[in-house]
Amino acid sequence: MVVDDILVNGPPWNTRAAVRVHHSMTAEDGAVLYANRAVLFVTARWGKLVEQEDYEDTERVAAYDRLLASASGRHS
Repeated sequence: MVVDDILVNGPPWNTRAAVRVHHSMTAEDGAVLYANRAVLFVTARWGKLVEQEDYEDTERVAAYDRLLASASGRHS
């Protein structure tokens, strides 16, 4: 996972942060097996996370899960 950007705003008792990442998996031959972007939003109070939301393309995750299942001989 590679972090592209981090945004932070607010006082210590109500801090909001967003992190944008790229996540990918490649085969030994360099072929891209999975590539996705995600954004994580959090709210923290005095350093303790109190809320979290994640956004990503879940169809890409499901397709990668199917690829892994077929490679191991299982059916999903």
